[in-house]
Amino acid sequence: MNLHLHKVISDITGLTGMSIIRAIVAGERDPQALAALKHLRIRSS
Repeated sequence: MNLHLHKVISDITGLTGMSIIRAIVAGERDPQALAALKHLRIRSS
């Protein structure tokens, strides 16, 4: 899986970043399932 999470989320150690990383380590590969893990307060810069 070739993913540059740090280019999408500025703080990968935050709630959203850690949720996505945990899901990837657990074997999740579906992009829509990973996107669904975002926190409600995440925003675009």
